[in-house]
Amino acid sequence: MSDNYINSIIKGFKVLELFDRRNNLLGITEISQMLSYPISTTFRIVSTLEHCGYLRQDLASNKYCLGIQNYKIGLNVNFINELKRISYEHMKALSYDYNEVTHLAVLDNDKVLCIQKISVNRALSATPEEGETNYAHATSAGKCMFAYTSDNVVEGFLQNNQLIKLTENTITEKNLFLNELKRIREDGCAVDHEESEIGLTCVGAPIFDSQNKCVAAISISVPNARLNSNLEQLKNGIKIIAKKISLQL
Repeated sequence: MSDNYINSIIKGFKVLELFDRRNNLLGITEISQMLSYPISTTFRIVSTLEHCGYLRQDLASNKYCLGIQNYKIGLNVNFINELKRISYEHMKALSYDYNEVTHLAVLDNDKVLCIQKISVNRALSATPEEGETNYAHATSAGKCMFAYTSDNVVEGFLQNNQLIKLTENTITEKNLFLNELKRIREDGCAVDHEESEIGLTCVGAPIFDSQNKCVAAISISVPNARLNSNLEQLKNGIKIIAKKISLQL
């Protein structure tokens, strides 16, 4: 690790990153085991984060959850707020046209983070919810963003991360993943054929800023039972919406 980094701060952030919708309450022992930190170190980190408002102790369980300070800081991420504002009406239109769930996501290291979701009142609705993450290599949004980032970023991702198998269709081999990114660039959009969830096909398209940098991706999720022969229509539709959003950034 570089001498420029403060290890204790890195450990503190790793504790915060454990908390999500599935792990919204965690105890000292659980955190210690999940991160392989000594109990004493974990206790000091958690106590410090609690003192600063980033963690809060639940009195009923004596476990910890995220504190209000995280929300206050999140409100100040201006780019994300602007991206959501610009995308919202376009996402609503896409969901209305196809009566399916749409997501807006950004790349978060090896994961995609859902920052906005437009739901529909139908059975077999798709995950994730806003604020949740998924493995980037297994999603249309994640593959889109990797396809339009630098070769160095992609190579670093492949060197430092295992392509985890989520379903029998997940791409887990490096060369196959690189070929998939090439196909995405040629087609202008990505398709997740049950790669993260069986029975669900997702189509994603990249969103670019004014400097032609891919900053996000929009996707639409369709249960295979409702997909029929609409895949090409979905691909064309989402590329149009992604371009409209990009022109406003």
